[in-house]
Amino acid sequence: MPKNTEVSQASQGRQNKQLLEISGLKTTFQTFAEVIRALQGVDFTMSRGETLGMVGETGCGKSVTALSILRLLPGRSGKIADGKIVFEGSDLTDLTGRPP
Repeated sequence: MPKNTEVSQASQGRQNKQLLEISGLKTTFQTFAEVIRALQGVDFTMSRGETLGMVGETGCGKSVTALSILRLLPGRSGKIADGKIVFEGSDLTDLTGRPP
């Protein structure tokens, strides 16, 4: 019986752990004329099993937030200027290169 309790407690610990933590996320786009600040300090956390819905007006940053988290910003113009994107304990902003 104690073994089942240990497994159950370990399982609960993993489930309560933060899955995704976004803090101070700032994303910019470089144009020929200027730097456009698309995101300026996005913060939120998600735990396992949670669902997040983003709503807002056109141009408020919903898609740029998602593209930043997934590291799919366009080519040379899009850049995560500051902040942390921590997924399952790993800071994705520390990764180099583009996803496969």
